[in-house]
Amino acid sequence: MAFAKLFSNITESSLWSEPKEVRLLFVTMLAKADAAGFIEASLPGLARTANLSIEETESALDVLSNPDPYSKNPEHDGRRVVAVPGGWALLNYETYRNRRSDEERREYLREYMRDYRSRKQSVNKNVYDVNTCKHSLTTVNHSKPALTQAEAEAEAEAEKDVGRSPASECTAGAVPTSQKAKKPVLCDDDYLTQLQGMSCYSGIDVQQEYGKAQAWCLTNGKQLTRRRFVNWLNRCDRPMAATATAPARQQSQPKTVWTLKQQLDAIQEQIKHIETHYAMQTPHGLQWDMMATEEVKQQYAELRQKRKQLKEQITSA
Repeated sequence: MAFAKLFSNITESSLWSEPKEVRLLFVTMLAKADAAGFIEASLPGLARTANLSIEETESALDVLSNPDPYSKNPEHDGRRVVAVPGGWALLNYETYRNRRSDEERREYLREYMRDYRSRKQSVNKNVYDVNTCKHSLTTVNHSKPALTQAEAEAEAEAEKDVGRSPASECTAGAVPTSQKAKKPVLCDDDYLTQLQGMSCYSGIDVQQEYGKAQAWCLTNGKQLTRRRFVNWLNRCDRPMAATATAPARQQSQPKTVWTLKQQLDAIQEQIKHIETHYAMQTPHGLQWDMMATEEVKQQYAELRQKRKQLKEQITSA
């Protein structure tokens, strides 16, 4: 059985100042509409359903079909219904039907955060304690792609930084965390240029590796600091000194394209998540709702820019 959402703010709309037969007919049409907002009925049948006379129904339809200069919704000049073959159609019906109420949105966000914290705790249980157990990082699974190995080792190095005791920090001449919170230093263009100029990273495309690390951090909810990126670079495979033959380049190319597509799929999922839960599609394009913060909008813009860059890299690969 279909149903229609009747928002409480209808009582503050210009429709509510119309005669009672107009209001009664509109609510009746909401109840009778299908998923697309279509009401299949004749005029006498609609009048009988709304418990109105044919003259009252005709008068009410005339009001609902004409422009309303005081309507809160400027689309269709404030018109609410339009006659179509076989009946009538409610304008803007799908927009209002798909709009979540504030309580539904709050409940969704609560469920999402509970699930997020549960998954995060599950991941943290698998992280070893460097003070109570030993975990060998020298064992390498050569059947996995080199990028996966570099990611795992970079993450392990980041967890070491988290588990490092204050005493070791003081020994290195750093200020203890309990005394002064150190703000993480992020990468910028000048820093990447400086790294590219170092001889120890010759043969490594620093910009390309930065893109991989950034996509990995976005997917795993990490922050790409300078320390984490240097750890990433230190574990990248160096190319052989001899010039690679044409067959070798052809064999490595599919792995590169596959890796880029994996990153593109991850970013597509994040973009889809934001569009689904923080915005809605309208005839004029994407429209943000009240739950979308500036941080969400900034992240959305960065993800779209990164998606564009990845598509260009895949095309040129």
